[in-house]
Amino acid sequence: MNADERNNNADVISPIESSIDISVAQLRPILENARNDQEIMTHMISMIDFVLSERMGLTATRTFISGFLEIVKEMSESLAVPLVTHVVAIKLFLAKTAANKQEWRKAADYLASIPWENRSEDIEGAFAYLRIAAYYIEAADFQEAETYVHRSSQIFKCENCDIEARKKMLCARILQGRQKFNDAAKRFYEVSLCILLPVEERTQMIRSAVLCAILSPVNQLRSRLLSALYKDSRTKQFPLFPILEKMFLENILPLDLAAEVEKELPVHQLQPTKDARSGLEFLNEHIRYACESLNSINDDIAAAYPEWYEKILESYKE
Repeated sequence: MNADERNNNADVISPIESSIDISVAQLRPILENARNDQEIMTHMISMIDFVLSERMGLTATRTFISGFLEIVKEMSESLAVPLVTHVVAIKLFLAKTAANKQEWRKAADYLASIPWENRSEDIEGAFAYLRIAAYYIEAADFQEAETYVHRSSQIFKCENCDIEARKKMLCARILQGRQKFNDAAKRFYEVSLCILLPVEERTQMIRSAVLCAILSPVNQLRSRLLSALYKDSRTKQFPLFPILEKMFLENILPLDLAAEVEKELPVHQLQPTKDARSGLEFLNEHIRYACESLNSINDDIAAAYPEWYEKILESYKE
């Protein structure tokens, strides 16, 4: 408090200031009966002035200061709970505001700064950690996202089917972000079969499974995924179903494959991340590899049947 503020509060006379001698026993009711923070501050400043005035001996002064600090500590502890509650409310508001602005990292950081393990039930803390992980996924920080998914299991011991389903969902999104598309497609499809999730979320999960299956490298797992997804009636409503069908039937893929798939990619996969290349770059590599394979086949045909190959080329020129 500066000199002007003290002058403005000159009419507030502290019992400490007006006393020639005062004990710790007398000090406690004075502070506890203060009407507001301003009055407490006035008493504290008066106490400092009282000590500096050297009215008491060294031993008495030491005892007085120790007693005063104990009283202040007790009062601080009684105010700690409502203070922490207000701080948490502010951080929750800031996180919600940041998420509405799509400032995902800020939103995650605000939520992560709340000590969930100290203030909540296990189920509330687990959901909070999964929410933090989801924000980090949107920010394309898959390492932090994975950390919070694991922490939700290690710190909060609760058996809840909804939480387990959401963990699988987040793990699938992390795998997708890291371009492990085979594993991501498998996880997405498993989650899409979970009846505990709302229909909208299950639909989004199988839609993501289709996208990841299309982006997956060619292997047996991909073949099984393509078969399962093609036979699932829910996939027929998606824009990528014609491509899924051609891949399953091993037909020639359309030239606009990249453009169609790009429309389905999450925003964070259109840009390179610190974990991997962008999803679009990954797709383009798939297409280049397919073209190189076709060119290699053409070269083999041309070498084995040169006359027939020349006739084919001439027919295309006509």
